[in-house]
Amino acid sequence: MSADGVCSACGADVVFVRSETSKATMILDVKTEKHVLLLDYGKPAYSIDAVRQALEAGLATARVTSVFTDHHATCPHADQFRRST
Repeated sequence: MSADGVCSACGADVVFVRSETSKATMILDVKTEKHVLLLDYGKPAYSIDAVRQALEAGLATARVTSVFTDHHATCPHADQFRRST
Protein backbone atom coordinates (compact mmCIF):
# COMPACT_ATOMS: atom_id res chain seq x y z
CA MET A 1 0.00 0.00 0.00
CA SER A 2 2.55 2.54 -1.12
CA ALA A 3 2.99 4.82 -4.06
CA ASP A 4 6.13 6.51 -5.27
CA GLY A 5 5.85 10.19 -5.89
CA VAL A 6 7.47 13.58 -5.83
CA CYS A 7 7.05 16.25 -3.16
CA SER A 8 5.00 19.06 -4.70
CA ALA A 9 6.96 21.66 -2.73
CA CYS A 10 10.61 20.68 -3.12
CA GLY A 11 10.59 18.03 -5.85
CA ALA A 12 12.23 15.32 -3.72
CA ASP A 13 11.48 11.65 -4.40
CA VAL A 14 9.08 10.38 -1.74
CA VAL A 15 6.92 7.37 -0.97
CA PHE A 16 3.43 7.48 0.52
CA VAL A 17 2.49 4.79 3.05
CA ARG A 18 -0.42 4.23 5.41
CA SER A 19 0.34 4.38 9.15
CA GLU A 20 -0.33 1.06 10.85
CA THR A 21 -1.85 2.72 13.90
CA SER A 22 -3.63 5.87 12.72
CA LYS A 23 -4.28 4.79 9.12
CA ALA A 24 -3.23 8.30 8.03
CA THR A 25 -1.02 8.63 4.97
CA MET A 26 2.63 9.31 5.76
CA ILE A 27 5.13 10.84 3.34
CA LEU A 28 8.65 9.40 3.62
CA ASP A 29 11.94 10.17 1.94
CA VAL A 30 12.82 7.43 -0.54
CA LYS A 31 16.45 7.41 0.54
CA THR A 32 17.06 5.40 3.70
CA GLU A 33 19.56 6.12 6.45
CA LYS A 34 21.53 3.73 8.61
CA HIS A 35 20.61 3.77 12.30
CA VAL A 36 21.48 1.59 15.24
CA LEU A 37 18.59 -0.26 16.87
CA LEU A 38 19.22 -1.24 20.48
CA LEU A 39 17.73 -4.56 21.48
CA ASP A 40 16.70 -5.65 24.96
CA TYR A 41 16.20 -9.42 25.17
CA GLY A 42 16.01 -9.46 21.37
CA LYS A 43 13.22 -6.86 21.17
CA PRO A 44 13.60 -3.14 20.35
CA ALA A 45 14.41 -1.08 23.43
CA TYR A 46 12.40 2.13 23.69
CA SER A 47 13.99 3.68 26.76
CA ILE A 48 17.54 4.24 27.92
CA ASP A 49 16.61 2.70 31.28
CA ALA A 50 15.67 -0.56 29.57
CA VAL A 51 18.97 -0.51 27.68
CA ARG A 52 20.95 0.09 30.89
CA GLN A 53 19.21 -2.82 32.63
CA ALA A 54 19.85 -5.11 29.67
CA LEU A 55 23.50 -4.01 29.54
CA GLU A 56 23.95 -4.80 33.23
CA ALA A 57 22.44 -8.24 32.65
CA GLY A 58 24.58 -8.76 29.54
CA LEU A 59 21.49 -9.03 27.35
CA ALA A 60 21.61 -5.82 25.30
CA THR A 61 22.63 -6.06 21.67
CA ALA A 62 22.65 -3.65 18.75
CA ARG A 63 21.63 -4.04 15.13
CA VAL A 64 22.34 -1.65 12.26
CA THR A 65 19.22 -1.17 10.19
CA SER A 66 17.96 1.03 7.37
CA VAL A 67 15.15 3.42 8.22
CA PHE A 68 13.03 5.90 6.33
CA THR A 69 12.76 9.53 7.45
CA ASP A 70 9.47 11.44 7.60
CA HIS A 71 9.72 13.87 4.69
CA HIS A 72 8.34 16.70 6.84
CA ALA A 73 11.64 16.58 8.77
CA THR A 74 13.75 17.14 5.65
CA CYS A 75 11.59 19.25 3.33
CA PRO A 76 12.65 22.90 3.30
CA HIS A 77 9.02 23.85 2.62
CA ALA A 78 7.36 21.65 5.28
CA ASP A 79 5.80 24.67 7.04
CA GLN A 80 3.39 25.26 4.18
CA PHE A 81 1.83 21.83 4.87
CA ARG A 82 1.44 22.23 8.65
CA ARG A 83 -2.07 22.63 9.97
CA SER A 84 -2.71 25.52 12.35
CA THR A 85 -4.07 24.61 15.75
